[in-house]
Amino acid sequence: GWEVRTLEVLGRLQLLLVAAGRVGALPASLAGDVRVALGYNQPKDEVLAAAGTTDRWTVLGQAFEEEDRLTVRRTWLHGARRDCSALVVDFAVGNQPMETSLVPGMAFEGEVVFYPSGSPLRALVKSRGEGVRAESPCGSEGRHTIAAGLERFARALNGNPWLMRWPLVLSRARVVRAGAQWLIQQGEEVLPLSARFQRGINLWRLLAASGGREVTIAAEWDGESAEPLGVFIDAEGASYVGLVMRWAA
Repeated sequence: GWEVRTLEVLGRLQLLLVAAGRVGALPASLAGDVRVALGYNQPKDEVLAAAGTTDRWTVLGQAFEEEDRLTVRRTWLHGARRDCSALVVDFAVGNQPMETSLVPGMAFEGEVVFYPSGSPLRALVKSRGEGVRAESPCGSEGRHTIAAGLERFARALNGNPWLMRWPLVLSRARVVRAGAQWLIQQGEEVLPLSARFQRGINLWRLLAASGGREVTIAAEWDGESAEPLGVFIDAEGASYVGLVMRWAA
C-alpha cells in the first residue's frame, strides 16, 4: 500500500504549495494552519493572551518522537464537559528537561487556550488546579465509538487538511487478533493497530492490563492505524495504565 500513502503525502504537499502562494487571501484560521505546516510557530505569549476553554481535563497519554538531538512530546487532553480534545506539544534539544506537570492518568480543572486553526486542536494550558486521579473520560458512550471518532477526524480534516494525528477515546473496546493482524474491536467495528505498535512491548502491556476484558482505550489515529496511549480498566475507569510511546524517526 505504499503507493497510496505516497500519493496522499504528495497531494498534501501540493495543496500546501498552492495555499502558501495565496496565504494572504485565506481566512485567518486556515492561514494559521498553512504557516504551521510550513514550519512557523506562533509565540506562546500571543496564544496565552487569548481567552481559553475551561473544563475538567483528563491527560489521556503521551507520545514521543526523537530525531537526532530533538525530542517532540505530544500530550493529549480530553475535556469532560465539552467532550473535546486538546494537544499540548513540547520540544527539547539534547538533554534539556521537559516540564512534567501533565502526568498521564491525572485530571484537573483548568483553562486551555487553543492555537488559531480551522480545526482547533493544538493548545497550551493557561491555568490549572490540583491534579487528581482521573476517571474514565467517556461521559457519553455514544460519542466514543469508532464510527463517531472517525467522523470527527473527517470533519477536522475538512478544516485543516494538514492534520496528521487525531485522538480516539473508545469505550467498551478490546484488543483482538485476526490472523497476523492485531485490532481494536468495539462491537462489530475494528481498527488496525500500527505495525510498529504490534512489534513493541506495549502491545503485551496492553493485553496484560486489559486481560481480554472490555476497557476504555485512548489512542492516536493517523488515518490508517491506531497507536494506544493509555487504558482505563475498571467499570468506573478509575484504574489507568499508561503506554508511553517513544519512537525514533
